[in-house]
Amino acid sequence: MALIHEPGQLQFWNLTESGPELIHMSTGQAVAEHNNLPKSACRLMFSDDGSFCFLKTDEQLTVWDPSTGKKVAGPFPHRLDDFVYQSETGQLATVDRLRSDNDSTTITFHSAKDHWATLREFNIPGRLESAQWLGDQHLLATIKSSTQTQTDSQSAAWAVIVPTAADQPGDLKPIREVILAVAVADGKRWIGINGHTVFCLSLGNPEPLWEKRLETWERQDPAEIQYQAWLNDLAWVAIEQRTQLGVLTVLDLNTGVEVLRTTGYVKAFVEGSSIAESYNVHRDNMRSWVNTAE
Repeated sequence: MALIHEPGQLQFWNLTESGPELIHMSTGQAVAEHNNLPKSACRLMFSDDGSFCFLKTDEQLTVWDPSTGKKVAGPFPHRLDDFVYQSETGQLATVDRLRSDNDSTTITFHSAKDHWATLREFNIPGRLESAQWLGDQHLLATIKSSTQTQTDSQSAAWAVIVPTAADQPGDLKPIREVILAVAVADGKRWIGINGHTVFCLSLGNPEPLWEKRLETWERQDPAEIQYQAWLNDLAWVAIEQRTQLGVLTVLDLNTGVEVLRTTGYVKAFVEGSSIAESYNVHRDNMRSWVNTAE
C-alpha cells in the first residue's frame, strides 16, 4: 500500500507479510518513507500488476517500486498533465498540454523494459481530453480543437488513434467527432458516441461495423445530456444518457442490436453482467430493477 500520509510525505506499507496490525499506522513500521516531496501531489496509482506506483504532482511524474519504496524513474521532463500505463507491454504514455499554446498536446511513449527510455513522441494539434490503451500498440485519444464543429448536444472532440511502434505511420488523422470513446477489450475495436448516435469502429477501417441512433427520453434537454458507457467483456455495451433522470440503452457489441432500453431512473449501477437501476432515492422503499445480460 502507498499513501500520502501528509503533504510532502510518501509512505509504502507491506500489509501482506507484516500482518494486519500495520493498519494502525501509528504503531506499524512503513517499508519506506520519503519526506520533502512536492506538496502538490494530486494522483497516486498502482500499475495493474502491482509492479510500479506512479506519483503525479502538479507538474511532474515519478515512478516507484512499491516493494522497496525506492524511486525507479523520473521526474520525467515536461510539465505533465496526465499519463496512462500498460502493464502487459510496460509502456507509459505521458501527456503534456503545452502552456505556450493552449491548442497543442504532446504525447510521449516510454518503455519500462528499457529503463523508461523514450520510444516515440507526437505533437498533436488540439487539447487532449482523454486517452486509453487500445490493444498493445495503440492509444485511443480524444482531442478537442478550437476550430472544430460542435454537436447538437455539447462540445465534442475528435477521436484519434495514436500508434506506439516506430514502424507504424505517424500521420495522425482525426477519425470521427465524438463526445465519448471507449476501447473494446479485444484491442481491435472501439465504441464512439456523438450526440444521439453510437457506433463501433475497428482499427484501420473508417467505416463503422455498425451504427445506431439512440432514443432519448421526452423530458431530456439535448444540450444538458451527459453520457457514460460500460462494456461487458465482448458481449454488450450499456450507454447512459443522463440529465436529472436517465435513459439506459444496452446494445449487442457485435451487431449493435438493442437488447434492452429503460428510462426515467435516478441512478444506474453496472457490475459484471448485472445492471441495476434505482428509481427513487427520496423514499425508504426505494425500488430497483435488475437485469442480467448473458
